[in-house]
Amino acid sequence: MKNIILSIIVIGRNEESGLVGLRNSLQPLVERAVCETIYVDSASEDNSANLARVLFDVTILLGEDENLSASAGRSIGVQNSAGKWLLFLDGDMLLEAAIVDDILIHISRGIETDGLVGTYVHEYDDRSVREQKYHSDKNGFADHFGGAVLLPASALHSENWDPRLFSNEEIDLYTRLRQRGVRVKLVDRPFIRHHTEKFSKAQILKGIFIRKDSYLGKKFFGVGQMLLARITDGKFFSLIRWLPEPFVLWLGILISLICLTLDGESIGLLIFALSIVFVCFRKSPRYVIIYAAFFPQAIYGFLNFSPNWRPTVISIFRQQSVRGEKE
Repeated sequence: MKNIILSIIVIGRNEESGLVGLRNSLQPLVERAVCETIYVDSASEDNSANLARVLFDVTILLGEDENLSASAGRSIGVQNSAGKWLLFLDGDMLLEAAIVDDILIHISRGIETDGLVGTYVHEYDDRSVREQKYHSDKNGFADHFGGAVLLPASALHSENWDPRLFSNEEIDLYTRLRQRGVRVKLVDRPFIRHHTEKFSKAQILKGIFIRKDSYLGKKFFGVGQMLLARITDGKFFSLIRWLPEPFVLWLGILISLICLTLDGESIGLLIFALSIVFVCFRKSPRYVIIYAAFFPQAIYGFLNFSPNWRPTVISIFRQQSVRGEKE
């Protein structure tokens, strides 16, 4: 088999309607790099799996399980990839043509401590569009990333996606990678176009605090699962180091409540205000609400964590033409 430079790992469930468009968006990259395309299917009920066998070099089918998640699919994709670089996408995304040159330049440099991410363009079902631009430090490294990212395979050999997490798996992975000196470069260019459902601000606010009928579904459990995973793996303090904002906010709330019970209202309010300022300065005001909502999410996640669970691979299909060309 030829040395594969890039493995493009796509995960999805019931993505039949968008798979052809997604695969077409990958073609400019496929034509210019020695790569393989991998589709990991999470027990789809439509024709996704059969279609993927035609469109992708490798199609991996996971068994039906209530614990299946995006992180589980990506984890299996990594385990079955051969590339020196791994590009992750979801089945409801398209790769933007504008980022292809950046990806090719990045992998040609071969710096195996640097990943790559750019702007996400979210295209909602009401046809409205929103750009999501990540923040970067003075060296141009992103503070976090989502489900679409380019990472060096060597960095994931020992720090793979955690398949036990229903959400927040990107935060979890990046904190572990940063502990090992891996960073993700941010480019000011469209990276992917993401087709997704739009929720009102009221739905979002209710959904991040209240489990019942939350738009997050089982993703509501992700924060607690992430905390328990890092505690059981002995990496809780590295999580605090690289994601201090929610812990500072929680500590500020706790200390202020204690102060209030001890008739120290002014001190309590000051500490609470300082914790909010810290989060706003490091992130933005909206993260005060997001991190406050992490607390009820954590409680539910603690009760819905399966530490020994791993996804089951039902089958792996490889294109015959790929074997002939690359072996």
